[in-house]
Amino acid sequence: MGLYKNDFSPQPWVRKTFRQLDVALTRLRLGHTRLTVHLHRLHISPDPYCPWCPTVPETIEHFFLECPCFYSHRTVLRTQLLALGVNTFDLPTLLGATGVHPSRQSAVIRLTCAFLKKSGQLPRL
Repeated sequence: MGLYKNDFSPQPWVRKTFRQLDVALTRLRLGHTRLTVHLHRLHISPDPYCPWCPTVPETIEHFFLECPCFYSHRTVLRTQLLALGVNTFDLPTLLGATGVHPSRQSAVIRLTCAFLKKSGQLPRL
């Protein structure tokens, strides 16, 4: 979690309204997801590659920032973040609202959750 958040004050992502989203966000922050890189590391998946990009490992970074399968959802997320005045588009911002003004942190987490829902990959996380 230290990779995404260096301040341990009350966190904006503790939502308690939709457990599946809370679990997914926590898994993403810890790196313990059901994405193929992690499953391969645990010897559960035969290979670490993305189902849509067969030569690229399916890391959290790839899922959020690179995979062409989620380009349209990522574009919407980036546009909404820019409208909030958040210019940084990286994992610490998306998963921990790091470097975001406290008044906008909940909105950033809410937009990240919307991306996760719209991507249809919530059960895989």
